[in-house]
Amino acid sequence: MTDSSYPSTSRLIDLISEVTSHLNQGGNFEVVLKTMYEKVQRLLPCDRLQVAFVKPDTTILVMGRVFVSGRTQLGTRFREDVRGTALEERLQTGDTLGFEDLSESSEGIAQLESTQHLIQEGIRSLVYFPLIAAGKSVALVGIGASKENAYNQYQIDALKTLVGQLAGIAERERLISRLRADNRRLIHSQELQEQFTEKLEEEIELRTTELRRKEKELSLILELAKALHETLDLKKNFETLINHLNDIIDFDRAGILFLKPELGYLQIEILFSKNSQEQLQEEAQVPVSGSAAGKSIELKEAISVSELSARRDFYEDSFFISDGIQSYVSIPLFTRNVPMGVFQLGSKQVHSFNEEAVSFLVQLSQQLSVAVANAELHGSLNSSSKKLAEENIHLREVVNQSRPGRHLIGDSRAWRNLLREVEAVSQTDTTVLILGETGTGKEMVAREIHRLSPRRDKPFIAINCGVLTDDLLASDLFGHEKGAFTGAVEKRLGRIELAEGGTLFLDEIAEMGLSMQVKLLRVLQEREYERLGGEKTLRSNVRILAATNRNLLNEVESKRFREDLYYRLNIFPVRLPCLRERLQDIEPFLLFFLDQYSKKIGKNFKSIDPQSIELCKAYPWPGNVRELENVIARSVIISPEAEFSIDPQVLNSKIQRVTERSERITFDDRVRTILTESLIHSQGKIYGSEGAAEALNLKPSTLQAKLAKYGIDRTEFKG
Repeated sequence: MTDSSYPSTSRLIDLISEVTSHLNQGGNFEVVLKTMYEKVQRLLPCDRLQVAFVKPDTTILVMGRVFVSGRTQLGTRFREDVRGTALEERLQTGDTLGFEDLSESSEGIAQLESTQHLIQEGIRSLVYFPLIAAGKSVALVGIGASKENAYNQYQIDALKTLVGQLAGIAERERLISRLRADNRRLIHSQELQEQFTEKLEEEIELRTTELRRKEKELSLILELAKALHETLDLKKNFETLINHLNDIIDFDRAGILFLKPELGYLQIEILFSKNSQEQLQEEAQVPVSGSAAGKSIELKEAISVSELSARRDFYEDSFFISDGIQSYVSIPLFTRNVPMGVFQLGSKQVHSFNEEAVSFLVQLSQQLSVAVANAELHGSLNSSSKKLAEENIHLREVVNQSRPGRHLIGDSRAWRNLLREVEAVSQTDTTVLILGETGTGKEMVAREIHRLSPRRDKPFIAINCGVLTDDLLASDLFGHEKGAFTGAVEKRLGRIELAEGGTLFLDEIAEMGLSMQVKLLRVLQEREYERLGGEKTLRSNVRILAATNRNLLNEVESKRFREDLYYRLNIFPVRLPCLRERLQDIEPFLLFFLDQYSKKIGKNFKSIDPQSIELCKAYPWPGNVRELENVIARSVIISPEAEFSIDPQVLNSKIQRVTERSERITFDDRVRTILTESLIHSQGKIYGSEGAAEALNLKPSTLQAKLAKYGIDRTEFKG
């Protein structure tokens, strides 16, 4: 009703415990009420506490006990019929009835004489609490204050729990009063007196048993509340619940199911069972549609099945019957009106969960909902922290890799031309297509473009499109949401997100499947994409570099590569010369790799065999720089420390294999190689004294026709 600050949990628990203790000790009803009145006054505004008994089988209230700050006209023995008022409805439902300002709004009870008396006494805030015993309202407790808006919802709920403990003793008080009246009428009959005594003892024993059960229920709620303050471990809290619940309700199976709304099922997160061979074990999935668990969430109320053998209405029924379960109850767990999951109990006995048991379990589920919400939040925070730590490590590695380690070695004309292109395109955000044979250093050139670009301080992320299937590549590139596919247990950021603000390098782009090419085209054109399993469209700010050792035009003609994607990638093609086109760079490479690998194994060569250098220059190096590096690494190991040399047999065997392969090269391949090499040396020039046409002794028009025939673009070779 009001936003005033809540009394502390411990003070409310102490008050409830004190009242419960008085009741268990058989405390006098008057003393218990007086104690409650005085204690409540210390915690909350309280100027009046009254208890009116309900005359059996009527709607007449008889005032039994009244505690007020001043004088009152509504004393004991005042009686009133509440038929046709809001109080009659509350006596039937057991719900509370509260008024923020009785003088302004008393709808539903304005016609009652008691209401007018209360207004005259100055009562403004008023809450009525029906006391239920044996399924019937036995009394009505009223708590009021002269202050407007005196109680908030939390305080009303706490007071409801507090006064709820009075139901049994109020019923006992009413019964004792009635039995005393009977005793006065039948005092002269010894037989009836004995019956009265016996009945009284039975009633007292019954109510005492009920009070003890209520005490156990309250103890369990308090124990669970205490556990929630001590740990966020859901399994530990569930163990606490099971250990205490066994003393109150007979059951053979208990479990908590977490709702997975995006997947349409509930998953058994925690399970306690006396049967180790249960069919529905932990991590089992229960569909929301058609299950009792799902129905309880839909209806926002408990679903109880009393005799399972006679019905099989829900998904779980067949599994439970095979496990010997005869009755069960499903209770939805909500936090702030958001469904979290379901609490299920099962028993091998029929009718194990009566109305009182279900009512108590619903009350207990409120605490359990908090435990589930806390556990999920705790797990989510841990997962996010772990993910951030992993991403931080990954980004640090990426930053380290982005720093120039190996230098782009070489001083040949072809290499200098390449470096000029790299330097020019680095200052833009243009998409670059890096072409070249295997082992020519395409990724190193991509890293150099990134290092020289304005994006140098952001991540450089590389991905090889040739080593993943389209499905795995989509997950790796775009990321996925939790539950997007089997095994997707948590959200994962894709390479595009990790490269945000930086550069994404797609190696072996020609190996990408057509379905993935469509998605990549959207990123290039629209700068948009979605994670797998996600609905939110994400924007990307990455520069894309791609590389291939294939002729993409041939791939386009063969329908293996999209033409529109080719033109999106081929905005600025950079062709890397192979090692046989830059023979003068072989010696610098040899010295670089020799220094690197000799330091690794602790050798200090005095000299280099000159014949080995000439041998390297004579070899065609089909594997390019990577093959040269491997040969030098092997030779460092087997060479004596005095002089580094390369075993001629190694290269001779390689030359033999290359020769055998070259003999199988077609005429068109030879012509294409000659035309390409001539354009490299002329830097794409056709006409004039230094043009390719003069070097090949061809007319410029004839050379242009041949270039068109073999699909060679001379602009790719311009210096």
